[in-house]
Amino acid sequence: MCGKDRFTGKSFEHRRQWLEDRLILLSGIFAIDLMAYAIMSNHYHVVVELKPEQASALSDDEVIERWGNLYNVPDTTSVSAIAIWRERLADLSWFMRSECR
Repeated sequence: MCGKDRFTGKSFEHRRQWLEDRLILLSGIFAIDLMAYAIMSNHYHVVVELKPEQASALSDDEVIERWGNLYNVPDTTSVSAIAIWRERLADLSWFMRSECR
C-alpha cells in the first residue's frame, strides 16, 4: 500500500501523505474525532471517537454541505435523506468507506 513493491521496486511512499491528508479531511467533515493514527507500509490503524451528538446538533444545511463535500447531493433533498446523511456522518463504516474515495 505505502511501501516499496518487492517485485518491481517501485515506491508507493507518496501514498502515506495522501492517506494522512484524507484522514484529516474526513475528520473535519464527519462527526468523528481522529484521536491517533499509524500508517505502515501495508496497512494503517486509526483511533477515533464517534460524536453522534455533534451530528445531531448540525443544521440541515450543514449536513447537506458536509455530505456534499464527499458525495453527489441532488438539487432537492428530502427530510428523510438528510436524516440518513446525518446518521452516516457519525458512522465509522461510512468514515472508513470514504477514505478510499
